[in-house]
Amino acid sequence: MSYLHHKCLLCIGSNCEAELHLKKAEKTLDSIFPNIRWGKAVCTPSEGNGRKGCDYLNRIASLETAMTEKEVTELMKTIERKNGRTPADKETGLVPLDIDLLQYDSQILKPLDFEKEYIRKAMRAFAETS
Repeated sequence: MSYLHHKCLLCIGSNCEAELHLKKAEKTLDSIFPNIRWGKAVCTPSEGNGRKGCDYLNRIASLETAMTEKEVTELMKTIERKNGRTPADKETGLVPLDIDLLQYDSQILKPLDFEKEYIRKAMRAFAETS
């Protein structure tokens, strides 16, 4: 097991029983990553193919881990599935839980996401709580 600590930045979102799913994700992630830091949850309008008027709650978190990037991504997908996420969610526009690994160490994994208003708003809320 590696003792190197990799810095990760996550964005967590939900538009279906959002408060419940964000709380469940927070509890799960807190138990796995005791050093996780959370930003305030922010309400944002849906973007892209989501249903019109269906608001999301989004939240940024940062953590350090010895896990590889692949291990972190797989863990996040497992947590999503345990919270009811299915492949059909993209078609329906209802997303119980979405956890994206935005950054792993200095590598920005989703550069286009940083241009999206919901990420920018969640990042501002994170900066205010740090």
